[in-house]
Amino acid sequence: MIAVLVLTTSEHAADLAAALGPEVRLWPVPPGQVGMALAKAADIDATCVVIDLDLGEGLAEAAAALRARRPDLRIALLATGRSPGDADVAAVARVGVFDVASAPADLAEVLSHPTDYVRGSVWLGSPVAVGSSSSGTGPAASAPSASASGSPPASGPAAATHHRLVAAASKKGGVGKSTVAANLAAAAARMDVDVLYIDLDPDTWSSEELFGPLGQRGGLTAALRAPTAESVLTSCERRHGLHVLARGREDGLVVQPEREAVARLLEVARPLFTLVVCDTAPAQDNPARFAALRAADRVYLVVDQADPSAVRTA
Repeated sequence: MIAVLVLTTSEHAADLAAALGPEVRLWPVPPGQVGMALAKAADIDATCVVIDLDLGEGLAEAAAALRARRPDLRIALLATGRSPGDADVAAVARVGVFDVASAPADLAEVLSHPTDYVRGSVWLGSPVAVGSSSSGTGPAASAPSASASGSPPASGPAAATHHRLVAAASKKGGVGKSTVAANLAAAAARMDVDVLYIDLDPDTWSSEELFGPLGQRGGLTAALRAPTAESVLTSCERRHGLHVLARGREDGLVVQPEREAVARLLEVARPLFTLVVCDTAPAQDNPARFAALRAADRVYLVVDQADPSAVRTA
């Protein structure tokens, strides 16, 4: 097995060899051959593939095809001399490449740590237009008080803010849906937007994989049991600048809340945050998924590009 495979230009090969050491395998790719090279890279037993942005046109498409064939492969990008906001880097990052280094010397440091989705999200640009965010560090600083019925009032300072709800959906699992949802949330949080991330996928604990341990208290379960402004704000957990609402470990897998309860939760949560991002279940008959898609202002449908039927469905 190859630990790190680096597809680069001949100009950068020497610098990369000096920065990464002899353990990596360098693969200088001729101009115009990036698509063919990444297609071959998908068949190589490597734990990480590094792509040089200077390989040129077609890199984003080739990276997307590699991600579709090897969804568990770590893919990093060397973007020499580039900075956040660069359109070429953003095009590659949006297909699921979040380990980005702006110089060969920085690449070793990036690869020495697990993928940092929050740090990587700065390269995504602005994936959603959510309006201006309120001041403060979280929803508690700007959230309106709840009425006696538990519903936030329709007027007040927060009423002038645009409150958006987006959902990520897929036809099947393993195509990067949760990664897309988490990075939409993280990117918005980096822009000082008050974000709530809700994990409605009952089959995994992807929230813990993406944001770290969330404890055992079952915040989503509690919020669904009595959806009020208070229960939402006290049940979510703060992670990486955003708020996460997910199941606790003691709740087990395959917990399918009623559609009406999820609809009520989203109705209550939306006015409390500038942006609510929902990760939904891949099962099309899941009631929570249906409620989230129905309530969403925008849906991101993540498909496997290698599956023609999924692309046609999209």
